[in-house]
Amino acid sequence: MKLKNISFMVISMLLVMVLLAGCGEKGDPLIRVGIQGTKDTVEFDENKVIEDQAAVKEFKSIIADAHTEANAASVQEAEIDKPYIAIIDNRDGKSLTVWLNLWLQRDGSVLFNKKRSGDSRYFLLDHKAGARVKQLLALKR
Repeated sequence: MKLKNISFMVISMLLVMVLLAGCGEKGDPLIRVGIQGTKDTVEFDENKVIEDQAAVKEFKSIIADAHTEANAASVQEAEIDKPYIAIIDNRDGKSLTVWLNLWLQRDGSVLFNKKRSGDSRYFLLDHKAGARVKQLLALKR
């Protein structure tokens, strides 16, 4: 009797694990784009989800290649405005999601803050890279 109960529990647990493994969206990476609402909210536009894999790959490459760290003065000035928010959702269940705050600058450059695993640093994309990011994410201001 006890063996039967244990077998039933083990089979039940395995079924639950299999069902839970199927939960959650897995698939190709995508980028969700929104704008900072209040201090604690982000307003995402369901029409601003970039699923085109070439665009996602190019955006990730531009962000990864950004080596120019922004100076403190430009960061303080930019943080007055509400940033665009871009979330790179890898949807693979293995790698972390990357959260970016993006501020469009008057000169066409883009200041961004990349947050990942507790790390938070500011980078500046030049006019050319900034224009491409604005085009890829359909950012306007």
